[in-house]
Amino acid sequence: MAMRKLQSIDPDYYSELGEKPRVGMSNSIAIGQMLFDRELPKQSYPASVSGMIMVARYMLFLSPVVLLGVIGVARIVG
Repeated sequence: MAMRKLQSIDPDYYSELGEKPRVGMSNSIAIGQMLFDRELPKQSYPASVSGMIMVARYMLFLSPVVLLGVIGVARIVG
């Protein structure tokens, strides 16, 4: 969703990502580039888009912790 909003907010950056309007490997690569780009979110971005980018980053970076927690609980229970 943030990628779609980025298209209208920052079309130049969006075109650099090479994202296409369908699902595929190029979209995954574009999302990865967006999540690891330290210059995003730019100050000119609306708070909603900045928030989406930051939440996506937190989800990405915390996912291994959640996965390990689930595995740990499964070992205790099972």
